[in-house]
Amino acid sequence: MSMSRKVSILDEERNNIDEELEANEEFKKSTFAVVLEQKPFLVKRIDCHLNQSMQMAALEARLRDQVEKIDQALAGNTDEPEFLSMRRKRLQDQFNDIAFLKSASDKREEDISREVEKALGNDITLMEQWRYYKETLIKLNVEKRQIADRLNVAKSQLKSLENLSI
Repeated sequence: MSMSRKVSILDEERNNIDEELEANEEFKKSTFAVVLEQKPFLVKRIDCHLNQSMQMAALEARLRDQVEKIDQALAGNTDEPEFLSMRRKRLQDQFNDIAFLKSASDKREEDISREVEKALGNDITLMEQWRYYKETLIKLNVEKRQIADRLNVAKSQLKSLENLSI
């Protein structure tokens, strides 16, 4: 596959994710807006918590990608195994930090979920839809960030190739 084709595919995928994010937000508005409008403080807490959750999920995905690259480099012939091992240890420490933050976030999630459940009148179906919305939002944002990272790398590689051919 040519590099320009790769850029085109990644760009199209990014657009598809943006459309899915918009559809997910429309789902949120149509399903929960009436109930949540009555609780502006809860909406603010939810938005803050979701933003933090998305940031942590994205950071965790980036760390996983970096660890994978380091593991691949360590598996190959490398001149700097000590540096790579030290870098991997630092990444593992960052994973531990994220785990700590995630446990605190999970406690906030439980509190917010109880408040949302109460606001939704303890309706099981609405709560399932709420969980679906949250999980989809976080998953799509992580995918969007990963696609953006890959797109930036591909564009940079394409530009380098174009410069070499000049």
